[in-house]
Amino acid sequence: MMVVTIIAVAGLALALELVLPWWSIGVAAFVIGAWRGANGKSAFLAGFSGVGLLWLVSAGLLHFKSGGILTGRIAEMLNLPAGLLVLLASAVVGGLVGGMAAATGYHLRALFAARLSNSHNGIQQ
Repeated sequence: MMVVTIIAVAGLALALELVLPWWSIGVAAFVIGAWRGANGKSAFLAGFSGVGLLWLVSAGLLHFKSGGILTGRIAEMLNLPAGLLVLLASAVVGGLVGGMAAATGYHLRALFAARLSNSHNGIQQ
C-alpha cells in the first residue's frame, strides 16, 4: 500500500512540475498525503520517498546527460568533494519538502475529521 502512495506522490509531483514551479511538489505531496496517508509517519515517509526519488532520478539524468559538468561546478561552489553529492543533496531537500507537505496534508485531514465527528456527536468547541 505504501508503494502505491509513493508512486502516486512521484507521479503527481512529476506532472505538476512539468507545468508549475518547483514548489508544486509540495502541493502534490500535500494532496496525496491528505488522500492516502494512514498516519503522520507513513505520510511523511511516502512524501519523502516519492519526491526524493523523483528528484534523484531527475538530477541523475541531467548529471549523466551533461557528463557531470554542471554538477561538478555546483559541487565546487558548495565546496563538496564530488558532483554526485549534489544529487544526494537535491534528493534530500526535495524529500524533506515532500515529506513535510504530505504529513501536513494527513494531519489537516485528521483535524477536519475529528472536528466533523465532534460536531456530529453534538460536542461544540
